[in-house]
Amino acid sequence: MLPEPGMIVAERPDARPAPADEPADERAALFARLRDLRAKFPTIVSSNYDVSDTCNLSCEGCLYFSGINYTKLQGKRTVTEWERLFAAEAERGINFGYFAGAEPSLVPGILRAASRHLRTGMIATNGIKRIPEDIRYRIHVSLWGDEAASRELRGADNGPKALRNYQGDDRAIAVYTISRRNIDQIVPVSRMCADHGVPITFNYFSPTDDYQARLAGSVTSESDYFHASSSEDNLALTPADLLRAHEAIAEARSRHPDAIWYSLDYDRWITSGEPLYRLDAEGIAIDCGNRVSPAHRHINADLTISTGKCCSPNIDCRECRAYLQGYATLLSRLRTFSKQPRDFRMWLDVWELWMRLFLLPEHRGEGAVR
Repeated sequence: MLPEPGMIVAERPDARPAPADEPADERAALFARLRDLRAKFPTIVSSNYDVSDTCNLSCEGCLYFSGINYTKLQGKRTVTEWERLFAAEAERGINFGYFAGAEPSLVPGILRAASRHLRTGMIATNGIKRIPEDIRYRIHVSLWGDEAASRELRGADNGPKALRNYQGDDRAIAVYTISRRNIDQIVPVSRMCADHGVPITFNYFSPTDDYQARLAGSVTSESDYFHASSSEDNLALTPADLLRAHEAIAEARSRHPDAIWYSLDYDRWITSGEPLYRLDAEGIAIDCGNRVSPAHRHINADLTISTGKCCSPNIDCRECRAYLQGYATLLSRLRTFSKQPRDFRMWLDVWELWMRLFLLPEHRGEGAVR
């Protein structure tokens, strides 16, 4: 059985990781924990859905508008048409949806239709428009920095309104996308989230092919999604930037431990500098956790199936540290991570973190997902 994106049981239930030279009692304890987690947590079978093709922000290097799929859309689809699709997806065995696009909060009717067929899911939103409470999916609210950074890079400062919208909402988690321009703001924005009672986690800016081409000067056309970068000053992260970011996250976590939902061990892995993926001749990752699943599809806003390589088909795989792909990839590599006790323990910790980040409490536990 191949891993699904976000799928926690990455191998057959009777599969066993490769043997390693650790103490037998420690190895037994780790396997006992693995068995317990497999019994406790559901198996996730997921797909991506771009439910909207419009947005109320203009983010630099936007993953949606920095590619070709959105230019080929054949027109909007009705809620009824979407509902038929979600019913068919449930019949196909999908039980978890990643809902994005441009801005999904602009189409609550489609999200509500999804919730009638796919019991669990995650909605990626900028938080400006609040998603109705009856839509019981995990909500990831995207933050890009303080007021000045957000206005420069997104066209508006969505943070204060988003945090007011979701204060006290058990569905919501803030996702801070780290770029070269906002590392110094990690600690103060984390404090702002803590003050509003909204937990925060972290994602790394991953440039699209279009963004890279514009930095290189090979694409020169005007774009609303490339207006604040140059080859000398841009959002791409250097090794020194990644180290600064790690230190800032550690400081934020020391100050606001209950508000930070993130693993520093995972952060070390995703920023290590070692290649995360094996690339083919065209530079496309062949072992990304979001590409090796036969069930996973990326549905465009016109209900066509994306021909792109993964759930974010415009990202340059060579520079990808995006959190959806990163978590899915790490969790698909149990055999690799189980060879040493420390790595095995980290893998198990990340599994539990994924469930906390992507599933509501009522959707976790034995038998929660069918």
